[in-house]
Amino acid sequence: MVLEAVTAQLSAAVRDITTSRYLCAVALVLSIYDWIILVADESRTVWQGHWTLPKGIYYFNRIITVAGLFSASYQLSDLRHGTLSTKVCQIYIFVNSMVELFSFFLANWLLTLRLVALYKRNKPLAWFLYTFLIVSYMITAFFMIYTLHKYSLAIHYSTIAHACASTTSSNLMPAVFLAPAAFEFTLFTLTGYRAWQDVKLVTSRSSAPFLVVLYRDGIICFFVMFGVRIWNVWIYATQPITSAYLGIYLLWATMTILSTR
Repeated sequence: MVLEAVTAQLSAAVRDITTSRYLCAVALVLSIYDWIILVADESRTVWQGHWTLPKGIYYFNRIITVAGLFSASYQLSDLRHGTLSTKVCQIYIFVNSMVELFSFFLANWLLTLRLVALYKRNKPLAWFLYTFLIVSYMITAFFMIYTLHKYSLAIHYSTIAHACASTTSSNLMPAVFLAPAAFEFTLFTLTGYRAWQDVKLVTSRSSAPFLVVLYRDGIICFFVMFGVRIWNVWIYATQPITSAYLGIYLLWATMTILSTR
């Protein structure tokens, strides 16, 4: 009975890592494909303008997302020869996780700049949003660092799963996703309120095409990102530690793709 239970746990762990491996590859391909299909539009619009803060965030976030997802795919790959040392696993988990968190911050910063522009750079609103953004991610960074510390206590390279793994976890991990979700909900609410105010200007799709696209994309962006975030909260709150990689990389790709649309 004990042997059967251990075998079942090992099988489930390998299944989780294998699924995570494929989903990470999907996230990487989506990020690269999205950039490729936008090259023509970028050459006619973004490339023609001067370098600005939004343009810098746009390209920098795309670059670190692809680089981060590539390193994640490498770490999870079962085609890689040799094993990774415990030190390498510790460094990889910390650096990749913090880069991912910074990428999330950049994605929300870009969305905030877009919303501030919609409100015609209203100063009180801008200060509120920027303060909320910084505070929410400072809280998230604290939760992330604490979680990574707990995770690193028993981190090792699993020769069975062919990936860095750990036997410890943190109950605070779901909170890493909740603080940014509260900020994104605020962005969505303010976008919806602005859309309601501007609805009288849109008598048809052709009368204000920019506004229609901006509000439509903002609503889609929120629901998709919020849905993937809640999925990750469910994973870290209810699933075993072997599911840690299951949804995080899809969230990374999703946030970067949608925030740069």
